[in-house]
This record gives sequence, structure tokens and C-alpha cells, in this order.
Amino acid sequence: MLRDFHISSAHHRVGLHGNLPFWVSILKESQKLIPPNQKLNVLDFGCAEGKFLQIIDLFFNISCCVGVDYDKDLIEVAQINNQNQFIEYITDDQLSSTLITKKEFFDVVYSQEVLYTLEDLNHHAQVIYSVLKNRGFYFATIGCHTDNPFWIKRREIIKQGEKYPVYDYSLHEVTEIFHKAGFEVCLKRLPMEYFAVYHPNIVKEFGSLSHLVTHCIDYKMLFCFYKK
Repeated sequence: MLRDFHISSAHHRVGLHGNLPFWVSILKESQKLIPPNQKLNVLDFGCAEGKFLQIIDLFFNISCCVGVDYDKDLIEVAQINNQNQFIEYITDDQLSSTLITKKEFFDVVYSQEVLYTLEDLNHHAQVIYSVLKNRGFYFATIGCHTDNPFWIKRREIIKQGEKYPVYDYSLHEVTEIFHKAGFEVCLKRLPMEYFAVYHPNIVKEFGSLSHLVTHCIDYKMLFCFYKK
């Protein structure tokens, strides 16, 4: 970890992105488990426009990174804006046909709010288990789950406003699926490293800024799936 890390370093690379506080949180939490000074092969599953990987070398020594998404338009944006020769962005299909060829290649996998968009979570767990090295980690955030009382309203808003599918999973269901795939499954709340920021859409989805804070503190979770 860089002792002098400041959020401005990440802002300089990716701008004032709304997910940046969560990205910093997941990276800081994963630092506690990933062996220090290790050169890492990293996968960002569901990378969208690719900005998460643009800040990862502020936290880790990177050998190579791969960002994968089903949306070709988003991958095109990621490729255009990529400033790092060690990062590759690829489009894959729902079965991860391209990704699955990278057997035992990655040390660490990340995904942020992706699990609830996958119809076949069993298949996804098997794919990630296959592409991870032994003693590899998969860190996945999820706030969109049925244990979250805000989810009922958010689910309908997402269905109306986004083109990706939405599925209902409980934290227990996710745990059981990844345990069955062979992972050691660990879970904690994702700490808030920075402030929640008000936007008019918050009123529509959460009712108030204070409700957003409650959602982030109490219901946004971080899974650690460890391949023993």
C-alpha cells in the first residue's frame, strides 16, 4: 500500500466518479488479505467503462489486468480511454467463453454490484474458481440483495432505467452457491471510506441522504471467496 495515498490521486485518473469511494473501500479491504509485494494478475469482472482498473496500481504491484464485460459499447469506451499498457479490456458472452480459457491465471478477481445481474450464478462461481490460482481471492460487493429493505424499490428503478437484467439473491443463497463451487466464503460489511454524496436521484431510490447512508453502512456487503 502507498502510505501517501490520497483520494485526489484517483480523482486525477478517473474524475469524480460516483463509485470511486466504494472502489477505494474494496481495494483497502482486500489489501488486508492479499500478500504484500506480490506481483498480481487481476481480473475486473463486469468492468463497464473500465475505470476501476485505472486506479488499482495505486494500491498493488500489477503484472497484468483484464477487464471483462458483456456490453460491447462499454468495452469500446474502456479501450479508448485506457492509459495503461498492462490493462486489457475484452468483451465476453454470458457463458464467459473467452474468460474460461484463462485457467488458473488470476491472483485476484473483483466485481462491484455484478452478482445480482447474473442469471446463472452457479456457472459464474465455477468460472471464477477455474480462472483463479490456488490461494486466489475473489472480492465481490453487493448491496442489491433481498436482505436489504431498500432493494424492493431499487429493483424496480433499475429494471426501468437499465438494459441489464436484475435477479433476486439473498446473502445466504450467494454463500451457498460459492461454497458449493469450492470456495471458502467470508462476508463483512463494506466500510465507508468517504462521504455519501447527495444527488436528486437519491430521493427517488432511497428517500433521503440519511437513508442512503444507512444503505451503505448496514446493507452494502463485501464477499471474499477464497480458493484454498
